[in-house]
Amino acid sequence: MVMKQSQTVRAGLLQLRLGRAIAPALLIITLLAFVPQPTHAFDASHLPVTLADTLAALPATAEVITARSAYESARLEAVAAGYRGDLLFSLSPTWKQSWLSDSDLDPYHELSLTAAATVPLGLSSADRARLDRAVQRLRIAEADLRAITLDTASALAAAWLKVQISAREIAVLDVEASALRMQLNADETLFRAGELSLGELLRSRDTTHRADLAAENGRIRADSAALDLLLRAGFPIQTELASRLIGEAEGSAPIPLVLPPMTAPHPADVAAKLRQDAYSPTGTDGQRHPRIVRQDALIRIALTDTAVSRDPLLSTVRMALSSDGHSGSIVYSFPRPSLSLGYTPPAYGIGSPLPSGSGRDSTDQNSLTLSAVFSLAVGSSKDQSVAAATVAATQEMNRLDGLLRSLETELSARFRQIPAAEAAVELAYQARARAEATQEAIAARSRLGMATEAESAVAAASVARAQLNVIDAEAAVWSATLSYLAAAYRPDSLPLDFHKILSGGSSDE
Repeated sequence: MVMKQSQTVRAGLLQLRLGRAIAPALLIITLLAFVPQPTHAFDASHLPVTLADTLAALPATAEVITARSAYESARLEAVAAGYRGDLLFSLSPTWKQSWLSDSDLDPYHELSLTAAATVPLGLSSADRARLDRAVQRLRIAEADLRAITLDTASALAAAWLKVQISAREIAVLDVEASALRMQLNADETLFRAGELSLGELLRSRDTTHRADLAAENGRIRADSAALDLLLRAGFPIQTELASRLIGEAEGSAPIPLVLPPMTAPHPADVAAKLRQDAYSPTGTDGQRHPRIVRQDALIRIALTDTAVSRDPLLSTVRMALSSDGHSGSIVYSFPRPSLSLGYTPPAYGIGSPLPSGSGRDSTDQNSLTLSAVFSLAVGSSKDQSVAAATVAATQEMNRLDGLLRSLETELSARFRQIPAAEAAVELAYQARARAEATQEAIAARSRLGMATEAESAVAAASVARAQLNVIDAEAAVWSATLSYLAAAYRPDSLPLDFHKILSGGSSDE
């Protein structure tokens, strides 16, 4: 009677636990029933499966699109700043009325037309300074584009790696939960036979329940990781759970994860390269660290402002020639180099021409005129601007020194994470070897009839977990190396998929 009551109590407790566990799930299912669902089916090909598939989406990411737009805007601004100006044509009609003051009003009308063309030949000193600043801003935009592209590629790779680990963990969690359920069944048999206490049985049930919850949480983590990857890569978000789409690993051990190899150069070598890029660059901007290129461009902008030249003393030279009623002129401007050509044909007269003072017709006169304009600005506005720009240039140079120290510290810290992760890999290999040895021992006992099926299942689950830990540790080494190479900006040391995408090619080539 007491045994039946205790069984009734345990059954009631189990139902209460199950009710508490199932109630939130039922509530979520009920709420999801009222959420509008898309009518189209999910295309599993939208989910990146390989690293190359993931990196192929790099040009379409929001970060890269924004950086590329900024680069294109800076490029157009530089082109506009270097434009010398439009070829200018002008027509100037003139009407002139003249009469003698000591006679009756009998005016003489003259109509003339002057055609002129101005050809821009260069930029003024202010325009050249504006062009230099625009070119440096273009360098900054190009460096930002390279940095953002590599950072985004690294983030995509990390998100893809998280999806792969989460997907493999699902199989391990299922194996662990299945083994614990088998162990629970064995414990219940022992309990009914009186060979196991109630407390031990309840602990076994609690452990099994925790394993079931861990398996469900693992699927949720896989869903979250896959959705994060879809968002980063710009793929359409679907309603199906990503853990179902990735494909769960078959068998008791997770599928090995093959990652492209990478080699991390020593921080001392990287630091030497950074200092060479900063103080004595030998290659193009594309071979230098983007942050150093950006700071170098800021220094050059400040130096451009310190080299503002004054306008030339001689502003304009003009030569005019008049002969037989025809007149022409040539004007050259020095502040903004340009050449202006003008021509005026003989005027058309209406009425009686007025006599000239010399008794000769004005159309019979020939003349050549040379003139020049000199200008001198008096004041200290340019000197004040140069002084302020000199201070700014000094500050930017000091920032370059600080940037180098910051990069060296960051790279040293990231490099130290690689051997730490490699040590974790060695520990994971040792743990897997111990788990495999335990599994072999239990298998030998099982062949002799001394081990239960539940013990064999638990040993297999331990081996699967140890294998997953090895994969996770190796992925941590790969991630640490990628993070270090990205911070050092060493695209030549990155895997081929990265190198092709960063160089503008396709990862499928």
